Amino acid sequence: MASGASFLYYFVLLLVLLATSIIGLSIAYLLNLIVIQIVPASRANEFMTAMSFLSGLFVYLIFMLPQISSGRSLTDSLMAGLPILTDWVPVSWGSDAIISAANGSMSFFLPMILFILLTAVSVLLTTMLVEKGFRTGWIRMSEGSRKKKKRKPKKERAQGVSHPVIAIGKKEWLSIKRDMREWMAFLPLAFFIVFPLIGFISGDVSLSELRGFNEISWPIAQGFFLFIYALFNGQLAASAIAREGLSAWVLRILPLSGRDIALGKLWISWVLPLIILTILECIVGILLGWAWWQFIAGILLKAGITIGISAIGIWIGTIGARYNPGNPQQRLTFRTSMILLLLAYVYLAILSIPYALMLIPDEAASLVVEMGNNNSGFFGFVLSLFGVLLTWKASYPVIVTGLGLLLMLLLSIGVAWLFLYVSAKRINRGVTIDIVSETSGKTKFKRKSGGSLY
Repeated sequence: MASGASFLYYFVLLLVLLATSIIGLSIAYLLNLIVIQIVPASRANEFMTAMSFLSGLFVYLIFMLPQISSGRSLTDSLMAGLPILTDWVPVSWGSDAIISAANGSMSFFLPMILFILLTAVSVLLTTMLVEKGFRTGWIRMSEGSRKKKKRKPKKERAQGVSHPVIAIGKKEWLSIKRDMREWMAFLPLAFFIVFPLIGFISGDVSLSELRGFNEISWPIAQGFFLFIYALFNGQLAASAIAREGLSAWVLRILPLSGRDIALGKLWISWVLPLIILTILECIVGILLGWAWWQFIAGILLKAGITIGISAIGIWIGTIGARYNPGNPQQRLTFRTSMILLLLAYVYLAILSIPYALMLIPDEAASLVVEMGNNNSGFFGFVLSLFGVLLTWKASYPVIVTGLGLLLMLLLSIGVAWLFLYVSAKRINRGVTIDIVSETSGKTKFKRKSGGSLY
């Protein structure tokens, strides 16, 4: 052969590729059967979402866990010619067979036979379980011959009438809770937080080296979490309008004003990301050894800032809502999604001035002034102005910090009030929602909620 490889190499390579594909297909079937036990058959869409997530996580862990245990990155292993997976992984049998066949050695026979036997066992096991599942039904197979226990009826507690704003928020929470696909909006959090955390743990930097630099790690973490809030708060709030879908006409007959509906959708879309990201921030803060006041200050400041982002999202939802029953994440048109992202980051950039004024220590005033002198244009002007403010903060720390906090709260509350006001007016006039056909994926018709009767 021109490549120098033995003829056996191509024959063994074809068999290994075929066997690997069959093993992967068998694993996918087994994962399906496991998830079916957890997800009811009535939630087929959620089942597909869960399978997509588990498949991606499974592939990631297969390649990353050996790297974490060995303390060597994937690039270093490839450059050094070292195996990516450990020897005990059965797939290494196939690689050993290919290498031996390429060298013309007959030692490929044993690992090849073992790999084919593994393929046969996986196919046999999967076929038996799938056949049993189709024949007997997964409910009977999971319950066996056990008799169902009769549940005693629970005494219903007398429930009072909630405030309309609270009731609207509870309705949104129930809609999100019962559809697993709604939670896929938070899946990018894994890429922003979980995966970098795994990379940090597997790196050479020890955690003790970062615990003594709270004045650096805390402001950086606050900016990082604000970036994530800008991604999720507005999107979740805008989805609250499109979530009405085909039942948007109900908004017209409810004895509620547009203000109540907007407030109800606002508070739940603001609280959910706040709870999730606050838990993550507390974990990061504990690992980095933050002081107690840094936890409280960070949570309160971000809670005040992000309510404006959620209000912007509610308004965006009233002008560009889209309902796709097959894809709950697609709740906005492309144009309005871009407008939401732009407005969220413009708002965040404006509020970052008083926010950074409170976070950055006044010792950095000279450095910021020097950076402003070295830069020209608008960026240099902003740095020079910020340096002057930091200089004032060094002389009057309490007054400047208090004014920065007051300015930030006024801007946040003002933006939230303005966008809630225009959102309530649009809801009273009627909100147009693009209904997407589940089969074609195109806009089928537009549903307008109509003005409120009350």
